[in-house]
Amino acid sequence: MLHNSLNSRKIRLFAFAYAGGSSNIFNSWKKQLHPDIELIPVELPGHGSRMSEPLLERMEQVIENAWQDMQAHLQDDREFAFIGHSMGSMLAFEMIHKVHRETGRYPICSFFAGRVPPHISRDHQWGALPDDQFMEKVRTLGGLPDAVLEHEELLQLFLPILRADFRLVEDYRYDGQYPSLPLPIFVMTGEQDNRTNEDIQGWSSYSAVSCRYFTYPDGHFFINTCVDQVIRDVNNTFAEMINNRSTLHRS
Repeated sequence: MLHNSLNSRKIRLFAFAYAGGSSNIFNSWKKQLHPDIELIPVELPGHGSRMSEPLLERMEQVIENAWQDMQAHLQDDREFAFIGHSMGSMLAFEMIHKVHRETGRYPICSFFAGRVPPHISRDHQWGALPDDQFMEKVRTLGGLPDAVLEHEELLQLFLPILRADFRLVEDYRYDGQYPSLPLPIFVMTGEQDNRTNEDIQGWSSYSAVSCRYFTYPDGHFFINTCVDQVIRDVNNTFAEMINNRSTLHRS
C-alpha cells in the first residue's frame, strides 16, 4: 500500500502501448492500480480513439505530438512516472528527455517493458516486407487478437498501423546522446521473449541511481497475459519508493 500522504497528491503514470496497440490495453489497469496512482495512457495519432488522424512516420513527430498532449498534465508540481511496453518503452525513454528539456523535470522512476535498451537496434526490417510476409512475422510475435487475425477487413484496418509502428521502431537509432538518468529504472521482460540476458542487462547503464529487473512467465506480450502480476509489481514498486522516502524524512 502507498503511504497515506499521497491521498491528495496522486502520482501521474504516463503509459505507452506497444506497436499496433492503443490506450485500450491499459483499460484493466485503472481498477487494479492503487488509487494514489493516476494512470494517463498516451494515445498516438492513427491509433485507438485517434484512429481518424494520420499516422506519424518519424520519431521526432511522435515525441512532439505526445508532448503536446502531455504538457497540460505537467503544469503543477505533482510527481510523475513513465511505463511503456516494446515500442512504448522507446517512446517512454525519449519522452523522459523531452519533458526534461521542456520543463527541467525528471520523473521519479520509469518502467521499461519488453524491449532491449535503446543502443541495441533491430537488425531486421519487417516493416518493409510484403503484406503476407509481414503479417506472418507479426503472427510469430503474438499480441493480435484472433478476431483480428481471422477477419480480413479488420486485418486490413490494422495493417497500416502495424507497418508504420514497425518502421518507427526499426528506423530508431540511439547514439548515446543523453546522460545517465538520475532516477531508478525498472526493466520488465518475459522469460520466453527472444531477448538475451546480456542485452537486457544493458539497461543497467542507463540509470545513475539503480536498475531493477522483473521477469514474467511468458513471451513478448506478458504485459497482457501476466497483467495482474505486472500491476502488482508496479504498485509494490511505488509503495517501496514512498515508504523509503518517508523513512529517510523521519530520520
